[in-house]
Formats: sequence, C-alpha cells, structure tokens
Amino acid sequence: MKKIFHTLLYYSLLLLGLIWTSWIIWSRFLRQRVIRDIPDAFLTEYRVWILIYICYIYLSVIKNLIKPTETRIDFSFLTTYLWKPLTTLDHFIKYNKYCKPYYENFIIKFIDKWDILSTTWKHVLILGFSVIPRIILVTVLFLDTFYFHKIEIFYKFVLIGLLPFLFRYIQYSVKDFYNYLVKQLTDKYDQVHIFEKGYPHDISRRRDTQAIWHHELVSIEKYIEIMHDIGIEFCNLEPESKPYEYVGYPYCKEEVYKQYRKEFNKTTEPWTTEEIKQTTALFEELIPQILDLKLTLGLFELDKQKKVIVWPKIFIFSMYFLCWSYILIISYYNYPIELPMFKIFIKNILMYLTIGEDLFIDNIYSVNENLVTIENMKLLILGIVKVIIKVIINLILKIINRIIP
Repeated sequence: MKKIFHTLLYYSLLLLGLIWTSWIIWSRFLRQRVIRDIPDAFLTEYRVWILIYICYIYLSVIKNLIKPTETRIDFSFLTTYLWKPLTTLDHFIKYNKYCKPYYENFIIKFIDKWDILSTTWKHVLILGFSVIPRIILVTVLFLDTFYFHKIEIFYKFVLIGLLPFLFRYIQYSVKDFYNYLVKQLTDKYDQVHIFEKGYPHDISRRRDTQAIWHHELVSIEKYIEIMHDIGIEFCNLEPESKPYEYVGYPYCKEEVYKQYRKEFNKTTEPWTTEEIKQTTALFEELIPQILDLKLTLGLFELDKQKKVIVWPKIFIFSMYFLCWSYILIISYYNYPIELPMFKIFIKNILMYLTIGEDLFIDNIYSVNENLVTIENMKLLILGIVKVIIKVIINLILKIINRIIP
C-alpha cells in the first residue's frame, strides 16, 4: 500500500511539474501579448497588486546586489512543496537511464571547459548570457514606457530573455548535480576516517604534523569541506611543496556492509584488499568530481560578486523598477480604481497606530472613502514615529536594567 501511494505521488508530481513548466514557458516566452497602453485604462485591483509585487521584487534584488545579507528568510517549505513538481520533472528527464550518461558527460565537460577559461573570458560569457540580453530588454521597455507610451516592442524582444534563463539553469544544474553526487555518497557511506598521506593509522603523528584533521572521523559532508578548503589553500603550490595532504578511508553504512557480506558470501572478517577496494570504489570515483563541482560553484559565487557584473545588474534592475513603478503610478493616477481590500487594511493600520484599536475592524470606515489624504498620511507617519520611539525607549530601558540591576 505504501509503495502504491509513493508511486501515485511521484507520477502526480511529474504531471504537475509538466503542467507548471509548460505554463511558465508559455506565459513568459510564447503567448500572444496584448498591447498595453500607458497609462493602462483597464487597470484592476489585481493588476495593481501584480505591479506592486513586481516593484517589490526589483527593489529586493537591487538591495541584495548593493548590500548582500548573510541572514536569509527560510523558504525551505517553498522548495519542498511549491518547487517539488518542477524538481521531480527535472530529475526524471536528467537522471533516467537514457539521458543520464549524456547529461553527466555534458556537466563534466562544461566544468572542465569553464575551469580552464581565463577570468576575462568568464566575464565575457557572463555578460553575454546574463547581462547584455537584460540590457537590451530593459532598454526596449524604457523606450516603450517613456517614449511610445505603450508596451508593444518589448514583447517582440522577450525571447532574448531565454539566454539569462538558460545560463541560470546551467548554474542550477551544476549545483543540482553536485547535490546528486553527494547524496550518492551519503546514501552508501556513514563516515570518513582522515589521515595525513603517508601516515595511515599512525596516531603518534598528531604531535608532529600541521595536518590538524589527521586521525579524525568525520561525516561525508565535512570531509568534502575539508578537502575543498585544503585545495584552495594549496592551489598555487607544486605537489612536492605542499606541507601535507589528506587521504580518506570511508566506512559504509551497516546495511551496505550487510549487502556486501551477502555478495562476498562472508560470515567473518577480515576482508581482502580487493573486497575493500570494491566497497570504496564509489567514494574514490566521485570525490574528485564532487571537489571539482564544489570549486566551480564557489567560482560562480565569486564571479557574481565582481563589480563588472554587479553594477550593470544594479543599473538594469533599477531601470526595470523605474519603468514598472512609473506604469503603476501613472495608470493609477489617470484611472483611479477602488481598492477595497487595500483600503480596509490601511485604515485599520491607521486606527491601530493612532488609538490602539484592534486590527481589521472593517466597519469603522466606508471602503469608498478617500484614502490618500494629507490627514491620513500625517496620522500614518505620526503613528509609525510613535511606534519607533516606543521600541527605542524599551531598548534603552532594557540596557539600563542590565547595567543597573
């Protein structure tokens, strides 16, 4: 019964992923677009919220480009539930027995070619695939918005957006392939015993070596991190100049050992050298690939932070924000519409800030009452200032209480 449920769930996710992917491609690149005059005479509350959301997205991107933050909101539930159909379909296409050899060969060749490129050529490719198409699109949108006053030409150039989309998908695929290989190891191996090369199982060596991880037992993920950091630290040294090197001896999970015992028809230890090699073959095969992939992923992140890439992106997304915010403001100014849900929300916020009433009391004001007035804005600003002052005072009092018990 459980197997049937998982099978039905899997094929349901595949179907949803196919529908979702088809809709994304159709709606973003293929569908026939209706010419939109600016200002938009057919403005609705739904379109207003869509434009506000678009402007918010561009503001967030600009802010993150100018000042990247380490702390991010945890959207793992989105990845788990909303994107699961897409990732399921993606893995079904890439990792089935017919496509997997070609896909793996493509990723490996891409990594090899990318790693040997000079920094200049990498920047040229990133600019060519990720930046220049966006510059063309935003330039056309700017002309449509401020010169022609209708969104028409932009739709004829929208397919150029496939280039940044494909480049981002390749970067995603590299990361996804890395996670796929790591999962293969973690599914089979439990821990790795690290030794300095040339001193296996020599615990006395710990007193005389700089290799701080010598004779340590770590997880697969930790071993990959250690080998990656060592590779970066000694990347400019010749092999004979390196102060030390690490080797790892993996330990299979107990259920995997049971399978091997059954395969080798063994009931007692010890194992032969050939049998040990067979148990560690996957580890020896995948670790070099995983380290190459991890290095490339790190270089991707470094390239994204280069000024030659960041500042053009800031310009592009600022122009997008300017265009869409102008479309929103000028459309609402010329064709004002009722925003009942928005008005109820704002007026309840005003009530809460000014007189401390509970939120969402929708019978205090009529939804048709004018919202954007000087008096309401004064009340809103005054209420926000009061809240900020209260927070600051409470913070000062807490500090004083800690200093003077």
